[in-house]
Amino acid sequence: MAIAVPQQLETALKEKLPGFEAHKEMMPYKRISPEEAKETLTPRQSAVMLLLFPVNEEIHVLFIQRTEFGTHSGQLAFPGGKKDPEDQDLLDTAIRETWEEIGIAQDKITILGKLSEVYIPPSNFLAQPYVGWMDRFPDLTLQPAEVQQVLTISLKQLFDPENRKSKEMVLPVFDVTVDVPYFDVNGYTLWGATALMINEFRWIYEAHFP
Repeated sequence: MAIAVPQQLETALKEKLPGFEAHKEMMPYKRISPEEAKETLTPRQSAVMLLLFPVNEEIHVLFIQRTEFGTHSGQLAFPGGKKDPEDQDLLDTAIRETWEEIGIAQDKITILGKLSEVYIPPSNFLAQPYVGWMDRFPDLTLQPAEVQQVLTISLKQLFDPENRKSKEMVLPVFDVTVDVPYFDVNGYTLWGATALMINEFRWIYEAHFP
């Protein structure tokens, strides 16, 4: 499994992506599409890394919990951040941010492809997710100013329908209460842009690994 799965995922990510249709299932409120954001706004560019690795022949995914600071404080996310001037492209951004935030070097990651862009209204970021594969869970060095902790969960558990839930939450930027769809990650709430990305990945994964 540990050899076949990344090869099949790499092939799957080259096909037409479900994109906004998959995102809509996990949106806590109506969002404009990435295409609309690029046409009507000037979003900042960013990139994140969805990291996969095998444990006892089950694929796991890695999340970080951000520190209690800034627009997305305390939220679960993928390693990543804004594109810096020295980054050649958004893949460089995702690789650099993964190294800076959790200490995983580029040579430990095989890039399988990318998902659809996600527009993030509160911070006006247009985020490009990349999918990376690691042969094993690596040693980590967390950036304490940005990362509280790292959480991992198997795709089997994460994609269990029982772990897709919803609850009322106060949106921190808009100060309104809405019904928020989320993934339960071992008791932690995964919602917002990262949940949109994971849901698109779920659609792709379940279509190829039923």
